[in-house]
Amino acid sequence: MSKKKKLRGAVVSALSLSMALSSLSAVSAQSVNDVQGHWAEQQIQSWIENGSLKGYQDGSVKPNNSITRAEFITLVNRMFGFTDTAEANFKDLSSSNWAYNDVAKALKAGYVKGYSDNTFHPGSNVSRQEAATMISNILGLNTSNTEEIKQFTDAGKIPTWSQGSVAAVIKKGIMKGYPDGTFQAQKQLTRAEAVVLIESAMSNREVAAESVNIDKAGIYGNTQETKIVNGDVIINVPGVTLENYEIKGNLLLAAGIGSGDVTIKNVKVHGTTNVEGGGENSIHFVDSVLVNILVNKKDGTVRLVAEGTTKAQKVIVQSSAKLEESDLNGEGFTDVELAKELPANATVQLNGKFDDVDIFSASVSVKLLSGSIQDVTVDAAAANNTIQLSSGAQVVNLVLNAISKLLGASNITTVTLNSGSQNSTFDARPSNVQGDQKGSIIVNTPSTATSSSSGGSSSGGSSSGGSGGGSTGGGGDQTKVTYTVTFNLNGGNGNAPTAATVETGKTVTLPAEPTREGYVFAGWNTGVDGSGTSVDGTTVINGNTTAYAQWHLAAPANGLKTLNVARVTATGAKFLAAGLVNESGAEVPSTLGEIKDYIENKYEVSFNAEAISVVDGKISITGSVLSPADWAKVKANGNKTIPYRITLLEDGTKVKAAKIAMYQDGNAVIESFQSE
Repeated sequence: MSKKKKLRGAVVSALSLSMALSSLSAVSAQSVNDVQGHWAEQQIQSWIENGSLKGYQDGSVKPNNSITRAEFITLVNRMFGFTDTAEANFKDLSSSNWAYNDVAKALKAGYVKGYSDNTFHPGSNVSRQEAATMISNILGLNTSNTEEIKQFTDAGKIPTWSQGSVAAVIKKGIMKGYPDGTFQAQKQLTRAEAVVLIESAMSNREVAAESVNIDKAGIYGNTQETKIVNGDVIINVPGVTLENYEIKGNLLLAAGIGSGDVTIKNVKVHGTTNVEGGGENSIHFVDSVLVNILVNKKDGTVRLVAEGTTKAQKVIVQSSAKLEESDLNGEGFTDVELAKELPANATVQLNGKFDDVDIFSASVSVKLLSGSIQDVTVDAAAANNTIQLSSGAQVVNLVLNAISKLLGASNITTVTLNSGSQNSTFDARPSNVQGDQKGSIIVNTPSTATSSSSGGSSSGGSSSGGSGGGSTGGGGDQTKVTYTVTFNLNGGNGNAPTAATVETGKTVTLPAEPTREGYVFAGWNTGVDGSGTSVDGTTVINGNTTAYAQWHLAAPANGLKTLNVARVTATGAKFLAAGLVNESGAEVPSTLGEIKDYIENKYEVSFNAEAISVVDGKISITGSVLSPADWAKVKANGNKTIPYRITLLEDGTKVKAAKIAMYQDGNAVIESFQSE
């Protein structure tokens, strides 16, 4: 087994893919635009500010959207600190599924079970009664009395199996009914309800919590027994060793530590480990298990060292820090996030083997002193960062969504430059460059002493009296060198545009965008197939160039956005996707949530399932399902069908009712099955 137990394809942190609920790690606070005035605004904003929740890239949280069983238990596991696992043997949950590990944790914690047919339905939306049952199991509530449900006008619709749990959470005030007097047990739980429910449940769990404050140097704990603290531990002085503790709440390494040292040895923290104190030789985690570490020291740099069997699922860095793995035989610091709160000109140093480093901060310096990082992702808002790799350090995959400066780029296996990263600079050209901005890469080579003119001999004499004709004199007028840029329509309509004459070192003026029936124009490139360098209005011309028009296959202009489909209901809708098969190779009818999980995990893309609406007897497309960049990823990773399709089935059968066809231009249409 590799040093890191990485679940490839699982996404990070709270609520949805972009919200990262599917893999759920605490993330940095951000401004959200769709919770203002929402009934759960206070709780949602609190979770965002403390790093437990993250929104979509557009700043939204979508609080009224539903949440799947897998997403809900992932959130529960993270917030309650469940880390131990059991075997999860369900026929609809393979070990490669992103949710497998969290389902295994939930089974071990004992608050969830599968269905009688040995399925788990990880992609099905969780209902209010299912959530009530899980929370009741977690808190060990008394479910023998069902009196509390009699207050609801729809009490008769609450199934026997959930009545005790619903009554228990109602009695504790953890859940409430609706203003119309109903409970609506079968109603799908929303994201906002999930946040409020879990927060309320944790408050009930923490009623009897204790806190331990350490304000004197010394050794606390021993090797003979584990001390369990049902609350928080606060260390506010240097020179402390905390040994053999299990902390049900949070661990705070407070500012009172100053630049001193603290050792955390054989400690399990269920909550968040907050680092607000410590120096450059400071905080040592030895043989410890941590969920989230939040680094936020006001002044100076703090050094965190993972030793022995230590594992920390996520480190969120909001101030200058050095993360180091030393004498490690555990997982160490698995994932690291440089939060947007990290101030400009801060420095983060990394020394060890890391799975993921996600950069949301701007204008900071990131130094990989030694070791490796599997995946580095720079967010679109994280511009002007410097990433430096020391000799021998290695990055396997670097994805840039914002302009960046790379030092030591020869040690990067694959670089992907997406929109926003154009004109990023490298001190050496990586061996493999991908992405729609790969042609904009700038390689800074060492400067050499050369003549400023285009020809003739160089003279070290005075600049006065310089003459034309290409001779050099150190100054004066020089012969201008021009190049020709030819535009090839590459299958487009009409006549080729007039070639452009461009002075060396200048940018080219592009012609009007060409057209091609059935396609949308996607820019100019020096390669016929788009494998060359992109040519746009910022491209500097230093040689004769041919620019080929690039085309994206367009969805039909008259394509259907709505289609009536018989024998299809909102609750029973199932789909087929190429490659989503069982052990015998047969395609598996799956919910839209399961389809989303499969496609995102297999192709590492964002699948916008919310753009697909299924109501009783009708299917609609309300927006883009796959972006052009993600469409290209699907094609590049083995699915060669054009367009890319998923198939809607009639309820309870394998009769094909319709298809959703996704095109390279980002649009999707509905096809009746007969149109194939």
